[in-house]
Amino acid sequence: MVIGILIALSINNWNQERQNCLKEEGYLENLERDLNNQISSIDIQISYEHKFASAGNPLLEEFNATGILKIDSTSSARS
Repeated sequence: MVIGILIALSINNWNQERQNCLKEEGYLENLERDLNNQISSIDIQISYEHKFASAGNPLLEEFNATGILKIDSTSSARS
């Protein structure tokens, strides 16, 4: 009878460990998917920031060369 209880406990422990491993795999898959989504979002933001910075470079170069910042075609400001 004691052997039967020990076998049942062993089977129960094995089954619980198997279920825990399945949960862990699911958590890791979700984590990987979330991280990949975040990487994609960050890459999009970096691309946007590069485009924004590139668009402003000519204005900065002109300001650095002349000390004049042309705000629009009709006005300008001196530093």
